[in-house]
Amino acid sequence: MPRLRALKPFLTLIFLGLYLFICQFTNYLVFRFAPEKTVVNPHLAWGLPLPNAIIIALISIIIVFVVWYGLKHQRIISPGIVLVLAGGISNLIDRINHGGVLDYINLSFMPSFPTFNIADAIITIGAGIIIIEVLFGSSLKRA
Repeated sequence: MPRLRALKPFLTLIFLGLYLFICQFTNYLVFRFAPEKTVVNPHLAWGLPLPNAIIIALISIIIVFVVWYGLKHQRIISPGIVLVLAGGISNLIDRINHGGVLDYINLSFMPSFPTFNIADAIITIGAGIIIIEVLFGSSLKRA
């Protein structure tokens, strides 16, 4: 068992890297081959305004803390948290490289819904997993 415990942070980082790669590779493909579909969003979710420097600083602090905590305690981080971290890091990379997040998924059948990207989608999925874990965590472990 001690060997498995030592692998948990490594597995967490592998999945984090995989999700991050998927987000960034998708951004690259869309930006490279369909730049007309790309919108650079300098704001937070749903266009909430906040200076880019503050957003970068806040996201960086949260990411460093969560990764440090998981590695220090040699725990596998919740799949939901891994998804939220990967999406957050991907959006952080976009902010640093492009001055905002690259958004390109537009649900034309929902005109008032904001344009988003893969990272936003996995952040939402991760948040949903976290909510389910918080609400039903003890009953999920028994099943």
